[in-house]
Amino acid sequence: MDKPLKPVELLRHVRHDWLNQIQLIKANLSLNRIERAKEIIEDITARSRNESKLTNLHMPRVAELLLTFNWYEHSYRLQTEVIGREQDLSDYEDDLAAFLSEWLERLDDCAELGAENDVLVSFQLGDDGVFATMDFSGSLKETKTLGQAVRLHKGFQVMEDYISKEAFVLTLKIAPR
Repeated sequence: MDKPLKPVELLRHVRHDWLNQIQLIKANLSLNRIERAKEIIEDITARSRNESKLTNLHMPRVAELLLTFNWYEHSYRLQTEVIGREQDLSDYEDDLAAFLSEWLERLDDCAELGAENDVLVSFQLGDDGVFATMDFSGSLKETKTLGQAVRLHKGFQVMEDYISKEAFVLTLKIAPR
């Protein structure tokens, strides 16, 4: 997030991701694993819908951070989801982008290298407000540094905060309804 990607770099990453997905589908079809190929296509479709919803929240820096995150080497894989009706969250972008950048960096330092670590960043857009949940599962080397990240919430209301060596869940209320 420090330096925006040039259009050619962006296209190279996107093309690489799509080619990987197409190769997975082709390999499964050649092995006559039709159902598995269909599952991969459904997964691609669901991820594309979520990416579209994320970009429609009017937080381009947050979307760029989350959508390009897995293009770089990290100690975990990141997924995103957006649940609910899309809305303009541009007023919250500065604080949320700063928080997520710091939290993801701290998580990178705390997650055990080589372990199967996953993070789901979920936005729930409901009648009672807008919530962001960071849900980690895997293996943490230590929890103190990550626990301190809760205090980085920049005025967001902490709704849930749980940490152990195998999981971390943080839910923030980022916008009233």
